[in-house]
Amino acid sequence: MPIYKLARSYGRLFKEYAGDEKTVLELIKKDPYIFMTRVGGLLLTDAGLDFSNSPEGYYTLPPKIQMNQPKE
Repeated sequence: MPIYKLARSYGRLFKEYAGDEKTVLELIKKDPYIFMTRVGGLLLTDAGLDFSNSPEGYYTLPPKIQMNQPKE
């Protein structure tokens, strides 16, 4: 997904959610694309891998999601 291109086209939306528009655009320029994956009916970035809450060199997998299962 070309996030930088979207930010330039729909900047007003980014202004609503970003505290500092200039900083956000600088960050987006460094990584202008977001890779999306659909897992268990959810749309996830980075294939759902979490790098921010794991030790360096490790990642966390998304939890297993069971869709449409009856509640106990």
